[in-house]
Amino acid sequence: MPRYKMLILSRPRQGREARYNEWYDRVHLPQMLALPGFKAAQRFRHTRTLGEREAFPYAALYDIETRNLDGVLRELYRVAGSRSLLIDESLDRDSVYAAVYEAQGPVRRRKPAATRRRGAHPRA
Repeated sequence: MPRYKMLILSRPRQGREARYNEWYDRVHLPQMLALPGFKAAQRFRHTRTLGEREAFPYAALYDIETRNLDGVLRELYRVAGSRSLLIDESLDRDSVYAAVYEAQGPVRRRKPAATRRRGAHPRA
């Protein structure tokens, strides 16, 4: 089954960060995970910028598994803003970036130290 990651970068409205985080964790993530094809979700808070561009303060990664990505996204758009997927006013709607990426190969993991080749440089 094809696997995808949906990346959402966003920011709360000024002065609404506590409400934004409460809504995202308690309302939005559960509602997203109730949608067909959405299997997992995780949120992140910005800690460092690499480069000179301004970063979004929050990111969310959603795991999607489906043979019909267009159908999953149609359903997401259909319910957006309804009772099934409430969008809180604490979200700055003008500061949201969303993209879906298809998995290209398996997840690769660092080998345990005992199995690495001698002389190989460890990765950071």
